[in-house]
Amino acid sequence: MYGCQTIYEIEALVMDYAKQAADSVRQRFADKNAKLVHQVRTMIDQNFHQPITINSLSDQVYLSPNYLRSIFKEKTGMTIHDYLTQIRLDKAKAYLADESLKVQDIAQMVGYESTSYFISLFVKNQGVTPNEYRKHLLLG
Repeated sequence: MYGCQTIYEIEALVMDYAKQAADSVRQRFADKNAKLVHQVRTMIDQNFHQPITINSLSDQVYLSPNYLRSIFKEKTGMTIHDYLTQIRLDKAKAYLADESLKVQDIAQMVGYESTSYFISLFVKNQGVTPNEYRKHLLLG
């Protein structure tokens, strides 16, 4: 600041410092949110087979459910529910390779109490029933 000759140079210097400070704060919040989202994804990945609610997740990361929904969607491009469904269905597809497992058992293993709900979700996401998927998997 001592090297500045005019008030405009001082103003430009102060504005530059303010911009740097704002960028730093923004970066810290972005990093914090990315860490929180990573933590939530890890919790889902490890506990997909158990009942998971937005309230239980938000309690574990000390955020409101709505704020957690918002930052999760912002960072991942998908909702928490869609992420959980994706993880569960990916695990179910892996389990379907084992012919000894019944579809109703797989549904429970991936966190769905209702086999019919699991089947409808599977059809909606995969375009075929779990049994049709299994047949294609085993034939192909």
